[in-house]
Amino acid sequence: PTHRTSILNQLGAYNSPYRILKIRNPWGNTGWTGPLNNQDTAFWSKVHPEDQLKMGYNVDNVGDNGVFFIQWEDFVKYFVIVDICKINDNS
Repeated sequence: PTHRTSILNQLGAYNSPYRILKIRNPWGNTGWTGPLNNQDTAFWSKVHPEDQLKMGYNVDNVGDNGVFFIQWEDFVKYFVIVDICKINDNS
């Protein structure tokens, strides 16, 4: 990717051997097309519906909304720079 994205969540393995990140493309029109992409039925069919809910995956809303899931190994392969900032929620 050539622009900023936001890491929304780091997801534990649940019933999967994968380390997964949930990421949002702020442009909201493209997502990841590699393994674990929103249309990867081979992967998502193996994930229990409860775990899909915990991960924030919704089979009925898998269009190009910019939110996608990616394996840690692919993240470190394709994302070269990571900036970290802390958000204080003092409300």
